[in-house]
Amino acid sequence: MSTKNKIIKCKAAIAWEANKPLSIEEIEVSPPQKGEVRIKICYSAICHSDIYALESNKTNYPIILGHEAAGIVESVGEGVRDVVAGDYVIPSPLPQCRKCKICLNPNGNICEEFTFGNIRSEIMDDGKTRFNCKGKQIFHFVGLSTFSEYAVVREAAVCKINPKAPLDKVCLIGCGVTTGYGAPFNSCNVTKGSTVGVWGMGAIGLSIVLGCKAKGAEKIVGIDCNEERLKNAEKFGITDSLNPKNLTGDTKTFVDYIRKKYEGGFDFTFEATGNTKAMKEAVDCSKMSVGQTCIIGVSDGDVCINAAELVCFGRTIRGCVVGGYKTRDAMPMLVEKIFKGGITSREVY
Repeated sequence: MSTKNKIIKCKAAIAWEANKPLSIEEIEVSPPQKGEVRIKICYSAICHSDIYALESNKTNYPIILGHEAAGIVESVGEGVRDVVAGDYVIPSPLPQCRKCKICLNPNGNICEEFTFGNIRSEIMDDGKTRFNCKGKQIFHFVGLSTFSEYAVVREAAVCKINPKAPLDKVCLIGCGVTTGYGAPFNSCNVTKGSTVGVWGMGAIGLSIVLGCKAKGAEKIVGIDCNEERLKNAEKFGITDSLNPKNLTGDTKTFVDYIRKKYEGGFDFTFEATGNTKAMKEAVDCSKMSVGQTCIIGVSDGDVCINAAELVCFGRTIRGCVVGGYKTRDAMPMLVEKIFKGGITSREVY
C-alpha cells in the first residue's frame, strides 16, 4: 500500500531535553513538500556531533538527532529531479545545491544551504517541521534527524548511490569516514613521503590514517591516551604510536618531545578529538614554514594561538567539514571505493 502524500507513523529516538537519555516514541512524519525527499532510514550510526548537540545549551528541544545514515527514498516532493522512490541514498549533513557561489567554486564545499548552527537546521523552509509527537512539533537536526525510521530532508542533502551498496556499511560514509578520509586529500594535500601526526584514534582519526596511507605518507603517527585504540590503529596503517601519558625523557612538554623526535615536527597534523588542548598541540607540532594543520574535532571552546608565532612561523591552519568534499558528487565515488576495498568502513567502527 502506497504511503505517498500520507502521514507515516513510525518510531524515533527523541531528545526531550539536554543531557537526558533519548526516548523511543511513536511519531508522525509528514509528506515531503516542494524540494524535499522522504527517506526510509535503514541504518544510522552515532557521531560525536550528536553527543555534542545533546550536551549543548544552544540546541532547541524536543529534537530528533542523527546525521550519519543510509536509506531508501520513500517519496519525493514537487520539483525534485535527482532522485525517485526506491533510490538508495545517503543523506548528508552538508548539502550541495550545485547553484550557489561556493558549490560553483572548485575549491569550496561549504554550500550556502549548510544549516549547521542556524534555524534552518531545525525547521524546514516553510517554518515548520515534518515531525510530530504527542501534539508537539519535533525539531530536525542539521536538516536530517536520522534517529527516526523515516526522515524528510532537502533534496540538496540527498546523495544517490549504487543500488547494490550494503547500506549497513555505507551509512558510515554519511559523516565520519568521509570527514576523516577526505581531509588528507582536500583540506591538506598530504604529499608522498611526508610525516603526519593524527590526534585521536577514534572513527574519524582512523579514517584520516586511511587517507594519509592512500596519499603515500611515509610516517603516520597515531596519538591517543588510550592504548587499545593505538593498538587497533596499527591495522589501519599508523607507523608509530604515541601516548602523551607515557612521555619519558628530558623534554619538558609533549610538543618538545614531538619536535625533537620528528626533526622539528610534522609536515601535516590532524586533530580529531574535539579537545582544544589537542588542537593547540597539533598546531605547535607542525613544522615551521611548511607545516599544515587540519582541525576536524568540534568544540565550543577557544584555542589560544600567539599572533606573533602565527605570522613568524608561517604555519597553515585549516578547518574541515565532511572531508572537504562536495557531498553529492563525492559520496557515490566513496561508496564505490568501499566496493573495491579501498575504504574498510565497517572496521573503522
